[in-house]
Amino acid sequence: MKKIFVFILCLAAAVFILSGCSSSGISEEADEPGEFTQMLMHDGEIYQFLCRAEEVKEEPEYNTTGYITAVVNNNVIPYENGQANFGSVGEEYSADTENGYLRSGNIILKKIEYQWKTEKTTIEVMNNEFITISCEDWVTRNGITPGGFTLKIKNNSGEKLSFTGQFYLQLIKNGNWYDIETDDEGPTAKPAVIRNKTSKKISVKTAGHYGKLTTGNYRLILEFCTTSDTFYISYEFRIWEAYQDNQAEPSQK
Repeated sequence: MKKIFVFILCLAAAVFILSGCSSSGISEEADEPGEFTQMLMHDGEIYQFLCRAEEVKEEPEYNTTGYITAVVNNNVIPYENGQANFGSVGEEYSADTENGYLRSGNIILKKIEYQWKTEKTTIEVMNNEFITISCEDWVTRNGITPGGFTLKIKNNSGEKLSFTGQFYLQLIKNGNWYDIETDDEGPTAKPAVIRNKTSKKISVKTAGHYGKLTTGNYRLILEFCTTSDTFYISYEFRIWEAYQDNQAEPSQK
């Protein structure tokens, strides 16, 4: 599976006059090796690189400050408050929490807007070394976000395992997993039986239930059962692109 690294695309020049940062300095191509998108988590929300401060003539009105408390690798999306994948511990930043902007050093970041309601999960995940999930490939939607997965389930549990077809999508925010709510009765996939010491591929389609997936750390929860028990196992993945359609931006120079 190829990892996709994509910088935020700024709007076209005509739209910038009304709403955005200048396109100068913002890549319209996928990241080259070694490059990354700056992200920081503040108050449970992910803020992602928008533009450099010198590219705007009127900055947001910042109403709070914070400090980077931990720095993760630049190929990791922050998942706890104060975490960033750039900078250094102790660096101060300013935030306009009302409008969703943040400034750290000479860059401005924009809060990622999620499209769904979420609720803190009550599902207890029981990952173990005897039942493993790997991603064989994923179905792409619009060429960027996954619309579904082909997963390989390997069963070394000592007994026959059944995938019920029930699955859930979750998002991590501020170190906690949240169920992403859907308008339907719940997404399902084709059930499957995986005998002991065998593997089987299953197909899980998410796009019809959850739509576009914005930048974030996710996990897919699959429901399994044996003759005596029902339990849940997860597969974690990341999405690196944020969608900014119809979002107001700081005034350009």
